Amino acid sequence: MEDPELIANLRGKVEKYLREMEVTYEATKDSYEIRYGSTAVLLWPDQTDDNETILSIKGLVLSDVKKTGNEAMFEEFNGLNEYYYFAKIYWLPYTDNPDEGNIWAVCNLLGENLDFDEFRRVLVHVTNVADDLDDELQAKYGGEKYTD
Repeated sequence: MEDPELIANLRGKVEKYLREMEVTYEATKDSYEIRYGSTAVLLWPDQTDDNETILSIKGLVLSDVKKTGNEAMFEEFNGLNEYYYFAKIYWLPYTDNPDEGNIWAVCNLLGENLDFDEFRRVLVHVTNVADDLDDELQAKYGGEKYTD
């Protein structure tokens, strides 16, 4: 069962760290959005079934990428995932169209012990990876950048 106080504490920590970094962001009920270059990064405070908090930092690399005809992208993602320390690249299908989806660069951090240096390092890394990969992957697999 979700504990609103745990999520509120993590949200407070995230907001404090974003202010310290002087990052412009938009807050929603469930997440934070940061725009950078041609991408957007979502910071998603969440809670596991074991009452642990998790902060997912998700950089949108591309949207509307078709699976059919692009099966080679999964092999490429394996190589990228071996290369990047703090970002894992994956394709997630849309619920209403399983042949089309988004490519994400993601890192999940434990919320209870999240410190500023870890937060900053991972946020900058995921943001740069998503912004750097979008042109390269779009040329190979199609799809749309956040700013398209």
